[in-house]
Amino acid sequence: MPDYRLARRKGGKLKRGRLLPARDFPALELPLKESGRLPLVLVPGLGCGVDFLNPLTNLLPDFRIIQVGLPGVDAKLPGRRFSTDELALDLLGLLEKFGIDQCLLLGYSMGGFIAQRLALLRPSMVQRLLLLSTSPGGVSTDADTGRVLQLLLPTWPDWVGKIRSRQHEAYAWVVGKNSNEKNPQGVAAFYASRNKPVVRLETYAAHLYCAFRFTNRALLGNIRCPTLVVHGRDDQLVGIAGGRELASRIPEARFLACDAGHITPYESPQLPSWISDFAEGRDCGERLNPLPPLSSRELIRDREWRASRTSRLGLVAMLAISKGLPVWVKRRLGFLRGRRTAADE
Repeated sequence: MPDYRLARRKGGKLKRGRLLPARDFPALELPLKESGRLPLVLVPGLGCGVDFLNPLTNLLPDFRIIQVGLPGVDAKLPGRRFSTDELALDLLGLLEKFGIDQCLLLGYSMGGFIAQRLALLRPSMVQRLLLLSTSPGGVSTDADTGRVLQLLLPTWPDWVGKIRSRQHEAYAWVVGKNSNEKNPQGVAAFYASRNKPVVRLETYAAHLYCAFRFTNRALLGNIRCPTLVVHGRDDQLVGIAGGRELASRIPEARFLACDAGHITPYESPQLPSWISDFAEGRDCGERLNPLPPLSSRELIRDREWRASRTSRLGLVAMLAISKGLPVWVKRRLGFLRGRRTAADE
Protein backbone atom coordinates (compact mmCIF):
# COMPACT_ATOMS: atom_id res chain seq x y z
CA MET A 1 0.00 0.00 0.00
CA PRO A 2 1.12 3.60 -0.55
CA ASP A 3 2.97 5.31 2.28
CA TYR A 4 0.95 8.36 3.26
CA ARG A 5 3.68 10.17 5.16
CA LEU A 6 4.00 13.74 3.99
CA ALA A 7 6.96 14.86 1.89
CA ARG A 8 7.56 18.61 1.51
CA ARG A 9 10.43 20.78 0.42
CA LYS A 10 12.25 22.39 3.35
CA GLY A 11 15.58 24.12 3.00
CA GLY A 12 15.82 23.02 -0.64
CA LYS A 13 15.79 19.30 0.28
CA LEU A 14 12.99 16.85 -0.32
CA LYS A 15 12.08 14.48 2.48
CA ARG A 16 11.53 10.86 1.52
CA GLY A 17 8.61 8.71 2.48
CA ARG A 18 5.91 8.87 -0.19
CA LEU A 19 5.33 7.41 -3.61
CA LEU A 20 4.63 10.97 -4.78
CA PRO A 21 7.10 13.67 -3.67
CA ALA A 22 5.37 17.01 -3.34
CA ARG A 23 5.83 20.73 -2.89
CA ASP A 24 3.18 23.07 -1.55
CA PHE A 25 3.39 26.85 -1.59
CA PRO A 26 0.63 29.45 -1.21
CA ALA A 27 -0.39 32.20 -3.58
CA LEU A 28 2.46 34.65 -4.02
CA GLU A 29 0.27 37.76 -4.43
CA LEU A 30 -3.20 37.11 -3.03
CA PRO A 31 -4.15 35.00 -0.02
CA LEU A 32 -6.13 31.97 -1.07
CA LYS A 33 -9.34 32.97 0.73
CA GLU A 34 -9.36 36.42 -0.89
CA SER A 35 -8.42 35.28 -4.38
CA GLY A 36 -11.46 33.04 -4.67
CA ARG A 37 -9.51 30.63 -6.89
CA LEU A 38 -9.28 26.91 -6.43
CA PRO A 39 -5.93 25.43 -5.42
CA LEU A 40 -4.10 24.25 -8.55
CA VAL A 41 -2.61 20.74 -8.33
CA LEU A 42 0.04 19.89 -10.94
CA VAL A 43 0.83 16.25 -11.75
CA PRO A 44 3.69 15.80 -14.26
CA GLY A 45 4.44 12.99 -16.69
CA LEU A 46 6.72 10.00 -17.06
CA GLY A 47 10.23 10.57 -15.71
CA CYS A 48 9.33 13.97 -14.23
CA GLY A 49 9.84 15.39 -10.74
CA VAL A 50 8.23 18.15 -8.72
CA ASP A 51 9.99 20.93 -10.63
CA PHE A 52 9.07 19.81 -14.15
CA LEU A 53 6.01 22.08 -14.38
CA ASN A 54 7.80 25.15 -12.99
CA PRO A 55 7.18 27.08 -16.25
CA LEU A 56 3.51 27.14 -15.24
CA THR A 57 4.02 28.01 -11.57
CA ASN A 58 6.16 31.01 -12.48
CA LEU A 59 3.37 32.44 -14.66
CA LEU A 60 0.44 31.72 -12.33
CA PRO A 61 1.40 33.74 -9.24
CA ASP A 62 -2.08 34.21 -7.76
CA PHE A 63 -2.85 30.50 -7.44
CA ARG A 64 -2.05 28.32 -4.50
CA ILE A 65 -0.08 25.62 -6.30
CA ILE A 66 0.68 22.10 -5.16
CA GLN A 67 3.27 20.25 -7.25
CA VAL A 68 3.93 16.54 -7.12
CA GLY A 69 6.56 14.42 -8.80
CA LEU A 70 6.54 10.77 -9.83
CA PRO A 71 8.42 8.12 -7.80
CA GLY A 72 12.14 7.74 -8.32
CA VAL A 73 12.94 11.24 -9.61
CA ASP A 74 13.25 13.42 -6.49
CA ALA A 75 13.13 10.57 -4.00
CA LYS A 76 14.13 6.92 -3.89
CA LEU A 77 12.30 4.58 -6.25
CA PRO A 78 10.08 2.15 -4.30
CA GLY A 79 11.42 -1.38 -4.28
CA ARG A 80 8.28 -2.75 -5.92
CA ARG A 81 5.96 -2.16 -8.83
CA PHE A 82 3.16 0.36 -8.47
CA SER A 83 0.01 1.18 -10.42
CA THR A 84 -1.79 4.31 -11.56
CA ASP A 85 -4.55 3.54 -9.04
CA GLU A 86 -1.99 3.50 -6.21
CA LEU A 87 -0.55 6.83 -7.34
CA ALA A 88 -4.04 8.34 -7.48
CA LEU A 89 -4.76 7.11 -3.95
CA ASP A 90 -1.42 8.48 -2.80
CA LEU A 91 -2.26 11.85 -4.35
CA LEU A 92 -5.66 11.79 -2.63
CA GLY A 93 -3.99 11.17 0.72
CA LEU A 94 -1.51 13.97 0.05
CA LEU A 95 -4.25 16.50 -0.72
CA GLU A 96 -6.19 15.47 2.37
CA LYS A 97 -3.08 16.14 4.47
CA PHE A 98 -2.75 19.57 2.86
CA GLY A 99 -6.37 20.25 3.80
CA ILE A 100 -7.53 20.44 0.17
CA ASP A 101 -11.17 19.47 -0.33
CA GLN A 102 -11.64 21.16 -3.72
CA CYS A 103 -9.09 21.86 -6.45
CA LEU A 104 -8.34 22.48 -10.08
CA LEU A 105 -6.42 19.35 -11.11
CA LEU A 106 -3.92 19.43 -13.99
CA GLY A 107 -2.42 16.19 -15.29
CA TYR A 108 0.27 16.12 -17.96
CA SER A 109 0.98 12.98 -20.04
CA MET A 110 1.19 10.06 -17.55
CA GLY A 111 0.06 12.53 -14.89
CA GLY A 112 -3.16 12.77 -16.90
CA PHE A 113 -3.76 9.08 -16.16
CA ILE A 114 -3.44 9.80 -12.43
CA ALA A 115 -5.69 12.87 -12.73
CA GLN A 116 -8.41 10.88 -14.50
CA ARG A 117 -8.35 8.28 -11.75
CA LEU A 118 -8.54 10.88 -8.97
CA ALA A 119 -11.50 12.58 -10.69
CA LEU A 120 -13.28 9.22 -10.52
CA LEU A 121 -12.18 8.38 -6.97
CA ARG A 122 -13.19 11.73 -5.44
CA PRO A 123 -15.52 13.72 -7.74
CA SER A 124 -16.28 16.28 -5.04
CA MET A 125 -12.60 17.20 -4.76
CA VAL A 126 -11.88 17.72 -8.48
CA GLN A 127 -13.98 20.74 -9.37
CA ARG A 128 -12.22 21.27 -12.71
CA LEU A 129 -9.94 18.94 -14.66
CA LEU A 130 -7.24 19.95 -17.13
CA LEU A 131 -5.62 17.18 -19.19
CA LEU A 132 -2.47 17.97 -21.19
CA SER A 133 -0.97 15.68 -23.87
CA THR A 134 -2.61 12.54 -22.53
CA SER A 135 -5.06 9.82 -23.54
CA PRO A 136 -7.52 7.26 -22.15
CA GLY A 137 -4.74 4.65 -22.19
CA GLY A 138 -5.44 1.04 -23.13
CA VAL A 139 -5.60 0.47 -26.87
CA SER A 140 -4.58 4.11 -27.38
CA THR A 141 -1.33 3.37 -25.55
CA ASP A 142 -0.78 0.33 -27.77
CA ALA A 143 -1.17 2.48 -30.87
CA ASP A 144 1.14 5.17 -29.47
CA THR A 145 3.79 2.62 -28.50
CA GLY A 146 3.70 1.01 -31.92
CA ARG A 147 4.17 4.38 -33.60
CA VAL A 148 7.07 5.33 -31.31
CA LEU A 149 8.85 2.02 -31.84
CA GLN A 150 8.36 2.37 -35.58
CA LEU A 151 9.96 5.80 -35.38
CA LEU A 152 12.90 4.80 -33.16
CA LEU A 153 13.78 1.26 -34.26
CA PRO A 154 15.86 2.29 -37.32
CA THR A 155 18.24 4.26 -35.06
CA TRP A 156 17.73 2.31 -31.83
CA PRO A 157 21.36 1.76 -30.69
CA ASP A 158 22.19 5.44 -31.17
CA TRP A 159 18.99 6.53 -29.42
CA VAL A 160 19.59 4.27 -26.41
CA GLY A 161 23.08 5.78 -26.13
CA LYS A 162 21.61 9.27 -26.15
CA ILE A 163 19.05 8.53 -23.43
CA ARG A 164 21.90 7.24 -21.26
CA SER A 165 24.25 10.19 -21.79
CA ARG A 166 22.70 12.98 -23.90
CA GLN A 167 19.06 13.18 -22.88
CA HIS A 168 18.50 16.58 -24.51
CA GLU A 169 19.27 14.96 -27.88
CA ALA A 170 17.26 11.83 -27.13
CA TYR A 171 14.11 13.87 -26.55
CA ALA A 172 14.35 16.21 -29.54
CA TRP A 173 11.73 14.15 -31.40
CA VAL A 174 8.99 14.91 -28.85
CA VAL A 175 9.19 18.65 -29.59
CA GLY A 176 6.89 20.12 -32.23
CA LYS A 177 8.31 20.84 -35.66
CA ASN A 178 7.82 24.61 -35.31
CA SER A 179 8.63 24.99 -31.62
CA ASN A 180 12.38 25.53 -32.00
CA GLU A 181 11.64 28.55 -34.16
CA LYS A 182 8.59 29.92 -32.33
CA ASN A 183 9.65 29.31 -28.72
CA PRO A 184 13.39 28.51 -28.53
CA GLN A 185 13.61 29.55 -24.87
CA GLY A 186 10.87 27.11 -23.88
CA VAL A 187 12.48 24.25 -25.80
CA ALA A 188 15.88 25.01 -24.23
CA ALA A 189 14.25 25.01 -20.78
CA PHE A 190 12.73 21.60 -21.49
CA TYR A 191 16.10 20.12 -22.48
CA ALA A 192 17.63 21.56 -19.31
CA SER A 193 14.86 19.99 -17.23
CA ARG A 194 15.78 16.52 -18.52
CA ASN A 195 19.23 16.79 -16.95
CA LYS A 196 18.22 18.28 -13.59
CA PRO A 197 17.88 15.80 -12.05
CA VAL A 198 19.16 13.09 -14.37
CA VAL A 199 16.58 10.31 -14.34
CA ARG A 200 17.86 6.74 -14.00
CA LEU A 201 16.82 4.12 -16.53
CA GLU A 202 15.28 2.01 -13.76
CA THR A 203 12.92 4.90 -13.02
CA TYR A 204 11.84 5.18 -16.65
CA ALA A 205 11.22 1.44 -16.71
CA ALA A 206 9.08 1.57 -13.54
CA HIS A 207 7.04 4.49 -14.89
CA LEU A 208 6.56 2.76 -18.24
CA TYR A 209 5.37 -0.42 -16.54
CA CYS A 210 2.86 1.65 -14.56
CA ALA A 211 1.63 3.65 -17.58
CA PHE A 212 1.30 0.66 -19.89
CA ARG A 213 -1.20 -1.00 -17.54
CA PHE A 214 -3.62 1.94 -17.51
CA THR A 215 -6.91 2.12 -19.38
CA ASN A 216 -9.88 4.36 -18.67
CA ARG A 217 -11.99 4.23 -21.84
CA ALA A 218 -14.96 2.49 -20.23
CA LEU A 219 -15.13 4.99 -17.34
CA LEU A 220 -14.70 8.36 -19.05
CA GLY A 221 -18.44 9.00 -19.08
CA ASN A 222 -18.38 9.00 -15.26
CA ILE A 223 -16.11 12.08 -15.12
CA ARG A 224 -18.68 14.84 -14.64
CA CYS A 225 -16.61 17.91 -13.81
CA PRO A 226 -15.82 20.62 -16.40
CA THR A 227 -12.75 19.41 -18.30
CA LEU A 228 -10.33 21.03 -20.73
CA VAL A 229 -8.21 18.74 -22.93
CA VAL A 230 -5.15 20.43 -24.48
CA HIS A 231 -3.09 18.55 -27.08
CA GLY A 232 -0.28 19.40 -29.47
CA ARG A 233 -0.94 18.86 -33.17
CA ASP A 234 2.59 17.49 -33.67
CA ASP A 235 2.57 15.13 -30.69
CA GLN A 236 4.45 11.98 -31.76
CA LEU A 237 4.50 10.39 -28.31
CA VAL A 238 0.78 10.50 -27.43
CA GLY A 239 -1.23 10.88 -30.62
CA ILE A 240 -3.79 13.67 -30.85
CA ALA A 241 -6.46 11.02 -31.49
CA GLY A 242 -6.20 10.06 -27.80
CA GLY A 243 -6.83 13.65 -26.72
CA ARG A 244 -9.83 13.89 -29.04
CA GLU A 245 -11.26 10.69 -27.62
CA LEU A 246 -10.97 12.08 -24.09
CA ALA A 247 -12.79 15.26 -25.08
CA SER A 248 -15.47 13.28 -26.94
CA ARG A 249 -16.21 10.83 -24.13
CA ILE A 250 -16.06 13.10 -21.06
CA PRO A 251 -19.51 14.78 -20.94
CA GLU A 252 -18.39 18.29 -19.86
CA ALA A 253 -15.14 18.42 -21.82
CA ARG A 254 -13.80 20.90 -24.35
CA PHE A 255 -10.86 20.36 -26.68
CA LEU A 256 -8.05 22.73 -27.55
CA ALA A 257 -5.40 21.83 -30.15
CA CYS A 258 -2.22 23.92 -30.08
CA ASP A 259 0.86 24.31 -32.27
CA ALA A 260 3.14 22.06 -30.21
CA GLY A 261 4.51 18.56 -29.85
CA HIS A 262 4.24 16.57 -26.64
CA ILE A 263 5.86 19.14 -24.33
CA THR A 264 2.93 21.57 -24.14
CA PRO A 265 3.94 23.18 -20.79
CA TYR A 266 7.20 24.35 -22.41
CA GLU A 267 6.09 24.82 -26.01
CA SER A 268 2.81 26.74 -25.55
CA PRO A 269 3.26 30.27 -24.15
CA GLN A 270 -0.54 30.69 -24.11
CA LEU A 271 -1.09 27.79 -21.70
CA PRO A 272 -1.04 29.87 -18.46
CA SER A 273 -3.72 32.19 -19.85
CA TRP A 274 -5.83 29.19 -20.87
CA ILE A 275 -5.50 27.80 -17.36
CA SER A 276 -6.57 31.13 -15.84
CA ASP A 277 -9.56 31.42 -18.19
CA PHE A 278 -10.59 27.85 -17.48
CA ALA A 279 -10.31 28.39 -13.71
CA GLU A 280 -12.57 31.45 -14.01
CA GLY A 281 -15.19 29.49 -15.94
CA ARG A 282 -14.59 31.14 -19.31
CA ASP A 283 -14.96 28.97 -22.39
CA CYS A 284 -11.76 27.54 -23.83
CA GLY A 285 -11.46 25.31 -26.85
CA GLU A 286 -14.32 23.68 -28.71
CA ARG A 287 -17.00 21.13 -28.01
CA LEU A 288 -16.44 17.95 -29.97
CA ASN A 289 -19.26 15.73 -31.11
CA PRO A 290 -19.75 13.08 -28.45
CA LEU A 291 -18.78 9.56 -29.37
CA PRO A 292 -21.42 6.84 -29.03
CA PRO A 293 -21.18 4.65 -25.95
CA LEU A 294 -18.77 1.76 -26.21
CA SER A 295 -20.34 -1.30 -27.76
CA SER A 296 -20.47 -4.59 -25.90
CA ARG A 297 -17.59 -5.80 -28.06
CA GLU A 298 -15.52 -2.71 -27.19
CA LEU A 299 -16.35 -3.08 -23.50
CA ILE A 300 -15.26 -6.73 -23.60
CA ARG A 301 -12.05 -5.70 -25.35
CA ASP A 302 -11.37 -3.04 -22.72
CA ARG A 303 -12.18 -5.51 -19.94
CA GLU A 304 -9.77 -8.05 -21.40
CA TRP A 305 -7.11 -5.38 -21.70
CA ARG A 306 -7.69 -4.40 -18.07
CA ALA A 307 -7.59 -8.05 -16.98
CA SER A 308 -4.23 -8.58 -18.65
CA ARG A 309 -3.04 -5.30 -17.08
CA THR A 310 -0.33 -4.96 -19.65
CA SER A 311 0.56 -3.88 -23.17
CA ARG A 312 2.81 -6.22 -25.13
CA LEU A 313 4.39 -3.42 -27.11
CA GLY A 314 4.70 -1.44 -23.91
CA LEU A 315 6.62 -4.19 -22.18
CA VAL A 316 8.97 -4.36 -25.15
CA ALA A 317 9.58 -0.62 -24.88
CA MET A 318 10.20 -0.91 -21.14
CA LEU A 319 12.68 -3.71 -21.74
CA ALA A 320 14.38 -1.70 -24.45
CA ILE A 321 14.90 1.34 -22.24
CA SER A 322 15.94 -0.57 -19.13
CA LYS A 323 18.34 -3.05 -20.73
CA GLY A 324 18.72 -2.14 -24.40
CA LEU A 325 16.90 -3.95 -27.17
CA PRO A 326 17.98 -7.61 -27.55
CA VAL A 327 18.66 -8.94 -31.04
CA TRP A 328 15.80 -11.44 -30.91
CA VAL A 329 13.35 -8.66 -30.02
CA LYS A 330 14.63 -6.62 -32.97
CA ARG A 331 13.91 -9.53 -35.28
CA ARG A 332 10.45 -10.11 -33.82
CA LEU A 333 9.60 -6.41 -34.20
CA GLY A 334 11.02 -6.03 -37.68
CA PHE A 335 7.48 -5.94 -39.03
CA LEU A 336 6.93 -2.59 -37.30
CA ARG A 337 9.12 -0.87 -39.87
CA GLY A 338 6.77 0.44 -42.48
CA ARG A 339 3.70 -0.85 -40.66
CA ARG A 340 0.73 1.48 -40.27
CA THR A 341 -0.51 1.86 -36.70
CA ALA A 342 -4.15 2.08 -35.62
CA ALA A 343 -3.74 5.81 -35.02
CA ASP A 344 -2.69 6.38 -38.65
CA GLU A 345 -5.62 4.54 -40.17
